Amino acid sequence: SYRRKNDADGHASAVKTDDAVESTVYTVGTHKVHAWQARFCFRTSITFLVAASLAAHWGDYEVALPVGLAGGNSLFYWSHPTLQRRRLDLLTAIVAIVHVMLGSFTIQERIFNILGYAFFILSATCFLVSWKISSLPRREFWVFWHGSAHIASSLATLCVIKGRHGDASESTIYGFPPRNSVVEGALIILALVAAAIASINATTVSRFFNCCDRMLAPPQVQRV
Repeated sequence: SYRRKNDADGHASAVKTDDAVESTVYTVGTHKVHAWQARFCFRTSITFLVAASLAAHWGDYEVALPVGLAGGNSLFYWSHPTLQRRRLDLLTAIVAIVHVMLGSFTIQERIFNILGYAFFILSATCFLVSWKISSLPRREFWVFWHGSAHIASSLATLCVIKGRHGDASESTIYGFPPRNSVVEGALIILALVAAAIASINATTVSRFFNCCDRMLAPPQVQRV
């Protein structure tokens, strides 16, 4: 039997294998992405389009357009992961994040600011954990962290556009942002979380998961 294997640019080729059924594996830089992982992230990327659609429905086009663009590029990337598509996906994601963060400065209701940045910190944490464990062998479940980050990002976006709903047409995100203690505090927390995760090397993470494997492994029955 044969399976498809991609080179560093994402080009597929047929490779002979002993298994009768084996999923497609995409090579994106130094990372391996299985077909089921790409499908999972493709589905969670749809939440970006839901958030963008609601922003457009409420007339907040300053947030709707970049988020919709990021969602479309996310779907484009995960439909067939390649290195070039990933770079485009990261670029549009950064643009969308900047627009949503700028929009959060103009939120009048504090509850939506707090919820929005709580989801944003959760999203960033999931992305960082996903990136950290994706380089480890036999740790395919990084995809669930990545998919959770997609969902948390969309929830953060919904909180921002809901908080701006009603005055979105009157306040623009392109002016000098006013002081916002919630935003400033959340950014400090996010920086601390990022620094903590980045300081943990892959060996430490690998040892942690190996310890979990030993704890969850069924007991060995010794034969007499």
